[in-house]
Amino acid sequence: MAERLKVVTHSATQEMDVLALVVDGKGQKLHLPEPGESFTPDGPNGDSLGLLVSQSDMRGWADFLTRVLGSPVMNQTGLQGRYAGAVN
Repeated sequence: MAERLKVVTHSATQEMDVLALVVDGKGQKLHLPEPGESFTPDGPNGDSLGLLVSQSDMRGWADFLTRVLGSPVMNQTGLQGRYAGAVN
């Protein structure tokens, strides 16, 4: 069929930068929210400090950062569960 339709395939190797989402040497700082707990990234004057991420697993954080940064981000934290936090 490939011959009849003149289908040609091509593969190539391409180097690219990849970022890694990791836990630093001091340990992870995110927490698993308690049921009903809300999280607000407010500063001292009630001003928003950044983007709130609620109930997201680390793969979700890595996917979000990939879109924002425009470069692939791999989750290498080893953390399980859904976390809440802010991106400032």
